[in-house]
Amino acid sequence: VPDYDTVIKHPMDLSTVLSKIDLHQYLTAGDFLEDIDLICSNALEYNPNKDLADRLIRHRACSLKDTAYSIVKGEIDEDLEQRCEEIKESRKKR
Repeated sequence: VPDYDTVIKHPMDLSTVLSKIDLHQYLTAGDFLEDIDLICSNALEYNPNKDLADRLIRHRACSLKDTAYSIVKGEIDEDLEQRCEEIKESRKKR
């Protein structure tokens, strides 16, 4: 879409998310969910709630977010996620 980069300052898409998964670039589940949040917020920002096509895109983006959160919250142990956050922070300090 020609004007996408002028409207959306921090683009994110599923292809990039999949690449980051393959390259082990997510240190925590929270990092993954941040990118999912970004996909959703970008979709809501770029596609105003004007017509059926926009509403469909907005709905699918919110469904993606809901599904991702549900899976992560159901599969990832909170203690593990906390430990991953601690490791991530200790790496930043090095």
